[in-house]
Amino acid sequence: MTTIKPVHRDLVEAIAARNLIKARELNEAMPPEEHQAYSQYLSAVFSLLLDDFFGTGLSRDSIAGFANQLREDYRDSGVPFNRLAVEGVIRASAGETSLFEDLTSEDIVSTQVMVIGKLGTQGTAVRPDLDRFLDEAEVMVAEWEQEDQ
Repeated sequence: MTTIKPVHRDLVEAIAARNLIKARELNEAMPPEEHQAYSQYLSAVFSLLLDDFFGTGLSRDSIAGFANQLREDYRDSGVPFNRLAVEGVIRASAGETSLFEDLTSEDIVSTQVMVIGKLGTQGTAVRPDLDRFLDEAEVMVAEWEQEDQ
């Protein structure tokens, strides 16, 4: 049994749909004791979407190119964007785990949210297979929780 709650899924769906008002409301209403489980779920969705996007083409150059695309996406948003932090989070998530030592939790979460927002949509619509990723993320978190016991 996973600690993931429906509100965690709803929040990640809102992020993927770029429904920032709903995402903010759900995040603010979440009890503090649920944030760790939500963070695990967010990480799982992030890693699954990255794996789908990069496939076998993951390299420092492809990560840098993706970070530049993301910077362009957020250029006029008023959201702080640190390209090096974004690259670091993606590289750390892809196996260069020592990079996590130089990243703040804010760097990690904000990158995960931006990436899920970018990869959770196709054009202007939520990708039709998003439910599959959300389901897979729940399974992944359940496996992580089993490993921790």
